[in-house]
Amino acid sequence: MRLRAKLAVRAAKLVSKIIKRMNRGSGLTLPGKVALRIDPDILSELAGTVREKVYAVMGTNGKTTTNAILYAALETQGKTAVINRTGSNMMNGIVSAFVLAADKNGRIDADYACIEVDENASKYVLPKLKPDCIILTNIFRDQLDRFGEVDLTSKTVRNAIAQVPDAVLVTNCDDVLSYSIALDLPNKYLTFGISQQFFDDKARSEIKESIFCRNCNTKLEYKFFHYGQLGIYHCPNCGFKREEPVYTAEDIVYTEDHTYTFTIDGVKIASSARTPYSVYNTLAVYTAMAALDVPRDKFREAIEGFNYGNGREDIFSINGARVQLHLAKNPVGFQQKVSLVLKDKRPKDIIVLINDNDQDGTDVSWLWDVDFQYLADGNTRTICTTGIRRYDMALRFKYDDIECQVVDDLKKAVEELTHKGTKNLYIIVNYTALYSTNHMLHEMAAASKDAAGGFTPPRDIEAVQLEGSDHSRPGVKSIGTRSLTIGHLYPDLLNLYGDRGNIQCMKKRLEWRGMRAEVIPFQSGDEIDFDQLDIVLLGGGSDREQEIVCGYLKEIKDDFKAYVENGGTVIAVCGGYQLLGKYYKTPDAQIEGLGILDFYTEWEPKRLVGNIVLENERYKMPVVGFENHGGRTYAGNNEPFGKVRAGYGNTEKSGSEGAVYKNVIATYLHGPLLPKNPEVCDDILIRALRHKYGENVILDPLPDETEKRANELLVKKYAAV
Repeated sequence: MRLRAKLAVRAAKLVSKIIKRMNRGSGLTLPGKVALRIDPDILSELAGTVREKVYAVMGTNGKTTTNAILYAALETQGKTAVINRTGSNMMNGIVSAFVLAADKNGRIDADYACIEVDENASKYVLPKLKPDCIILTNIFRDQLDRFGEVDLTSKTVRNAIAQVPDAVLVTNCDDVLSYSIALDLPNKYLTFGISQQFFDDKARSEIKESIFCRNCNTKLEYKFFHYGQLGIYHCPNCGFKREEPVYTAEDIVYTEDHTYTFTIDGVKIASSARTPYSVYNTLAVYTAMAALDVPRDKFREAIEGFNYGNGREDIFSINGARVQLHLAKNPVGFQQKVSLVLKDKRPKDIIVLINDNDQDGTDVSWLWDVDFQYLADGNTRTICTTGIRRYDMALRFKYDDIECQVVDDLKKAVEELTHKGTKNLYIIVNYTALYSTNHMLHEMAAASKDAAGGFTPPRDIEAVQLEGSDHSRPGVKSIGTRSLTIGHLYPDLLNLYGDRGNIQCMKKRLEWRGMRAEVIPFQSGDEIDFDQLDIVLLGGGSDREQEIVCGYLKEIKDDFKAYVENGGTVIAVCGGYQLLGKYYKTPDAQIEGLGILDFYTEWEPKRLVGNIVLENERYKMPVVGFENHGGRTYAGNNEPFGKVRAGYGNTEKSGSEGAVYKNVIATYLHGPLLPKNPEVCDDILIRALRHKYGENVILDPLPDETEKRANELLVKKYAAV
């Protein structure tokens, strides 16, 4: 080994030792950073000394658990392996795993390496790591402010894998995105998938993404969905279809013990997995071992002894209560947690903790793409929200007619609910709260009198009133004669930024005032009669989806323009905003707009991403939201939607955001826009009601405490005077 590499290893080990002695953290990323500063080629050097094979595990959901399963399976076969066990999957964390596993002379005593790799970091890591096999679990929408649209994630992953053409790609053929990447690369690939429909309806969100053919842009037809876009699909136009997987799981059964049994390659496995997606993770590992001819005779033994909790689905006994901790970091993952909770028919309490730190993603609009309404019938007694964005989460529950309480002190809430509650508590957190919450629960379990005892059976009680604030929904007045019909245009294509939250907000704020609200979703290809619509929502989507939508919009251009000119009410968000203009010029094409408003948009490499605060003289409250756009919109003589107090707006330099024309409000603000800005929502409703009924409409005030708190949090954080 080179002298520089030896120095890098020794320096990294010293840094790790100092961090631990000073109790300043786990020391799992800084050592790698130090090692790279001394020797930029240290990863290639150390990975090259692994005796047999190197695995890289990638994908939006499941990569940490999949990597842990792979490590356990190899260990059961008598093999040793390097692993970045805690999910430190960026370059620094990966290098740390290697340097800390090496001896002081830089020697790695390991047969294999099991390395989890972040999708965005893969373009830097894979060429250095040079894996023999890459597992790609799936690709979903995740942290739009960091990863961008799912097409960008797919492109990043594809380009990264292309740099290591000798690596065998193990891919999930039930996922059209992962499978399409395999077909587009020179790498040898091996597929896994599940042909048995074993996910329940609650696991499948109403929002479906990436369900259009990657070859011809035709909407795919599905025999059934598992969850997200995973399922059995084919294109009715060009014939593209999901292939029969080389390896599959069969005879999948959810047992009375709330665990899954299944058969892989003729071997029946009784696992401790409590979630259906864990079957996918296990199958991915078996396929990856087969891809490199790794012995698998002890695979069943490994899986039946594996703890699927892995720090992300752990169970604790606290004050006699069964407390489950779960991680949920994107809409597809959270939907699986909702399904898991509902499988438990016993009385239960739930705490949801949502943060918006950088590692979580500062855009929380994804919460509106989870079908929480099922929890209303889930035998749930007390629901609490906490964390930095606790009011956003409370708002999400409010507009699904779910009672909840907002609490500031998580530990105190857990203490009260384990003493006074149902004795069956679920805690669901996003990323940055996971390890601190896990540590807190371990301490509480150790301090609990029954730490070594069992669980008290769940009990059927009334909701526990905790110290905090009650954010109940308003009472519904008796329905009167007034009504509005809301048309949601192309939600199967334009659905990126929680746009259905805007629909839900308008609908509920009408119903709470005793007015009828009918929502008509118009899918791609549907005929649209604007004469029956009082409000039109055109939401946001990726550049690819916008280009598809453009074809449909051209067919209704004249009718849409007439609707606007006659005073019809429109709210257009992000991609929908861009499509109302003359054109949107991207790096690859010029997408022709409807030309209804006098502006145009041009793409630039730097995306304008972050929370945004506007001033608008029509509203007493500042207008808040989140922006994430590569386009710069030059709005001409249009009245802006607002003056930018914090953020970017139409361009970095314009100082203004959005455009208003007649009863059209076009804006880049999502989050979604309306729930945290009730005055804007009511303004839209008033415009539509006045246009329909021809009279001066005044809406009764609603109790908007939750809305105001969510709004104030962003104003204080980003635009404090």
